[in-house]
Amino acid sequence: MLNLTIGDLDRQVTIQQRSVARESTFGAEVVTWSTLATVWAKVVESSTAPPVNPGHADRLAAYQRPMKVYIRWRSDVDPTLRLSYEGRLLQITGTAELNRRQWLEMACQEWAHE
Repeated sequence: MLNLTIGDLDRQVTIQQRSVARESTFGAEVVTWSTLATVWAKVVESSTAPPVNPGHADRLAAYQRPMKVYIRWRSDVDPTLRLSYEGRLLQITGTAELNRRQWLEMACQEWAHE
């Protein structure tokens, strides 16, 4: 079992939510992301880091590299949201409750949609 303390939360991440609106002239969807919250987190990146000068296949593998992000428990976080961390966008692929809603574990990967 993971033993986290408040002192382990040493990075700030921004939780973002998606909004979809219709463009008035042609009716096309316009997607925007707004800040839901900025929280302290523990970010654990996969140990399989890409090489210093990655080629095309290695860059693609970097987008698939999993990460774990731990924050204080929030009931409003799910895979429809995304995270912004140090200029990177992370897709939430799954969430798990830890220690009876004391902590939230988020499985993430690089956001490659935009």
